[in-house]
Amino acid sequence: MFGSFAIDEGDAFSDIEFALFIQDERFDTFPQHTWLQQIHPVAAYFIDDFGHHTALFENGVRGEFHFMRASEMSVVESWKGYAWFPSLDAAVVLDRSGELSRYASVLVGGPPERGGGCGGGAARAEPYEPDALRSKRAQPWRVCTRLGLAQQGT
Repeated sequence: MFGSFAIDEGDAFSDIEFALFIQDERFDTFPQHTWLQQIHPVAAYFIDDFGHHTALFENGVRGEFHFMRASEMSVVESWKGYAWFPSLDAAVVLDRSGELSRYASVLVGGPPERGGGCGGGAARAEPYEPDALRSKRAQPWRVCTRLGLAQQGT
């Protein structure tokens, strides 16, 4: 999980965000909607303006889900300097092989500092969301990265 809840800043108006790494051989047939229904009944499921898979759960919670192939997991290391986790335990919800924890460990600590910003001094970095990091857009967002979850039973 990543976003405001990952850094203990979530509130009643916050959505939830997850990155899920699916085994490559199951990725193309992974039943996203069915998997989400196991979490909570889904009222609507769609791809938003930014290409994120978005679920509106019947309880009013909005969830953003980034489904990626397990072979893409190393991309997590490239988020250093943009994303951070307060601890590895806060970042990795499930990691059966230990591979995700190895990649995510480089992101443990506080938010990165950057020069510039308001007034020209050091400013707290605006983290990037995973899909933006992987695209040419790469625009800053309000989320911080926390990764986890894998297909249950795989």
